[in-house]
Amino acid sequence: MRFAAVGVFNTSVDIATFSMLFYVFDVQLLVANSIGYLAAASNSFLLNKYWTFSETCHHGRVHYQFSLFLVLGLIGLGLSNIGVWSLATYVPEIVAKLLSVVLLFSWNFGTSRFIVFRAKGFATNHDRVHLQQ
Repeated sequence: MRFAAVGVFNTSVDIATFSMLFYVFDVQLLVANSIGYLAAASNSFLLNKYWTFSETCHHGRVHYQFSLFLVLGLIGLGLSNIGVWSLATYVPEIVAKLLSVVLLFSWNFGTSRFIVFRAKGFATNHDRVHLQQ
């Protein structure tokens, strides 16, 4: 439920930023999409770390988690841009944006829950090496 609340808030930031840039300021489609996505993602890390997944987070691993979040977020941004660009040839730009948000939900939740903020006890090779040092 918390992820959904954070998701609704971040989606609102994303859509509002995109719409303002694209429709009001006439910013190019993929630039407006990228800025909207990054505006939402910048808030997403903190809310997900300290509220959504707070019970499962390793609080001493902020830099490592942020690095993972950043890399996976950039991949998500690429997927979002591909989706918006591809869909905008068939539907209005705002519909393409909304559809890309829906399509990326699984990516965003999956990478946040199972990679960046995975539960304690789910060690990766990186964790094992780090613990042995």
